[in-house]
Amino acid sequence: MAFHRMKVGDLRPVFYATVKRAGAVDLTGATAVLRMGLAGSAETVDYSLTVVSAEDGIVQYEWSTGDTDVAGTYQASIIVTWPDSDPETFPTKGFLEIVIEEGLAEP
Repeated sequence: MAFHRMKVGDLRPVFYATVKRAGAVDLTGATAVLRMGLAGSAETVDYSLTVVSAEDGIVQYEWSTGDTDVAGTYQASIIVTWPDSDPETFPTKGFLEIVIEEGLAEP
């Protein structure tokens, strides 16, 4: 099941996620990126995430023109860099799935 689903070229909905272990992870002082790539491909792209609520582990990314131009099923992870510069990847098992579907042709 897709974690996030949209159509080619759409810039909404905004990507939101809660970084979790057993519960929400406090991201105070940390930075985060969304790393995603087409399933089965070695190529990935990093998008800087905004920490919306550090205490609740909530992050977001507002898509930019070009980010959603290629249809496909993407695997994604959130890479958190802690204040001591140590990285940690979420989820710790598997990936987030982002599906960008083809839209209908314009008349």
